[in-house]
Parts: sequence; structure tokens; C-alpha cells
Amino acid sequence: MKGRGSHANTHTDTPVTKNRVLRILRTSSTGYTITEVMIFLAVTTGIFVMVASTFSQRQRNTEFNTAAREIESQVQDIANDITTGFYSSTEGFRCTTTGPLSDRVPNITPAPPGGGQQGTSQDCILVGRAIHFVGASAGESYNVYSVAGARRTSVSSDERNVENYNEANPRAITAAGMVETKQVPRGLTIRGMRIGGGGGTVINGVGFFTTFGAAASANPTALSVNLVPLTGSTSANMESAINSVSDATPINPAGGVVVCMDDAGTNQRALLRIGTQNSRLTTEVVMESGTCAAAGF
Repeated sequence: MKGRGSHANTHTDTPVTKNRVLRILRTSSTGYTITEVMIFLAVTTGIFVMVASTFSQRQRNTEFNTAAREIESQVQDIANDITTGFYSSTEGFRCTTTGPLSDRVPNITPAPPGGGQQGTSQDCILVGRAIHFVGASAGESYNVYSVAGARRTSVSSDERNVENYNEANPRAITAAGMVETKQVPRGLTIRGMRIGGGGGTVINGVGFFTTFGAAASANPTALSVNLVPLTGSTSANMESAINSVSDATPINPAGGVVVCMDDAGTNQRALLRIGTQNSRLTTEVVMESGTCAAAGF
């Protein structure tokens, strides 16, 4: 009986053990199928692409925002220069006036060697600065002009300092080295500039011109800078626009002027508002979704 029992147990256990071993060997040798591996790789790649795309988009949005703030700071500095009387250079030109004393016209020429100090231009005063956004579709650079005017005039044989733009006869200073060219920050494309914003009158530049004479004396607490919209698609046209500024020129528009910049890769735009909020020196940047074309620029 003992022998038969031992034999019976051996006969019963052997197939079970053998099947279990075969299943283990089959699993360890087979592993994942090619289909399973491909699915795993596809899912992993998709997740990676989504994460990388999100990170890249956020980085580009941040760079766009930073660039818009940078150009705002540049424009604000130019405006502030008028209130402080700071001009980047006064040694690259000589300014004299021609014509009768009652209608003096600034005559600006390149400075002779060693003779460009401001004291040699005592016939003139510096009355403002103007920004011209060149080639708006390219958005690569913009020009900044300093503007001179006649210092003295004569009214009824009474000689005195000029008191308005008609008497000053403003002229853009275009002598070599006197026109500053500034780069538009990387990532921005300037699409257009309008009075008041999208749908407003198209302009290409803006001037910050000082107030002086009787107008300034009559109200000492008033802002000392006027905002002057300028139209001129080329450098020559812009110079003509600056030289044509007079007391009849529309200044200080109620809605200010707005420069629109965008980046097609981010589908967002930055509106640089100048002279809004009842202040001719105020600048602010408003970020919006969409392109400048969609906003009427």
C-alpha cells in the first residue's frame, strides 16, 4: 500500500508542475509583443510632444510680452527726454536761422570739425523729438529725430523769444549721425499705427514737442509736452511732416495714438497706447489675443 501510495502521488503531481513551469518559461521568453511596444512608444511620444509644445508656447508668449514692454520703455524714455531737456547729442550739427526776423527759419548743417558745440547753434532751440516707425510690415527698426526751431522772432518790431510753433518753424535734424535708429525687440512685428486705435486715422509716427512762451507761462501747472501725430511712410515724407508742424497741426488727440505689434506664432497682439488716460506722456501696453489685422490695423 505504501508503495502504491507513493507511486500515485508521483503520477498526480508531475503534470501540474510541468504545466506551471512551461507557463513561466513561455511568459519570460515571449515578453511584450511588437504591437504593445509600438503603442507604448506612440503614447509616450504624444505626451512628450504635448509637454514640449506647451512649454515652447509659454516661453514664446513670455518673450513676446517682454519685448512689448521693452519697446514701451524705449518710447517712454524718448518722451521723458523732452521734459528733462535731454538730447542724445548736440554736437553733430550747426543750426543758424535765415529769413527776416519775423519769420526765421532754422538752417541745419553738419557740424564742421571741432565746431559742433551747442553754443555755435545759439540761433536755435531744441523743441522736441519724433519717432518714425520705418517699414512697419517688416518691424525691424524705427528712427528717432531731434527737432530744432528758431529761438528769436520779431513782432511789430519788438524782438523776443518765440512763443509758438509758427514762430519756431520746427525742422528735423537730419545731419549725419543725428538720426537715431533703434531696433524693434526680437519677436515683435510692428503692423501699424493709428490715432485712437483700430479703425482710426493711419499715421506713421508721433512727435513729443515742448510747449513754451506765453502758453507755458499762462498755465505753469500744465503738461509741458504736446503729442503730435505724424504721417509719412518714408523718411523723406516724415521729415516733411515734422517740418510742417505749426499751430494749425492737430495735436493731443483724445484717444492718443496706438501702435499695434503682433507675432503670428503666438496669435497675440500688443497694443502700445501713447498719450491716453489724459496724459500726453503716458504709455501702456495692452495684451490681446489675435493679430493686428483682426483689430483693424
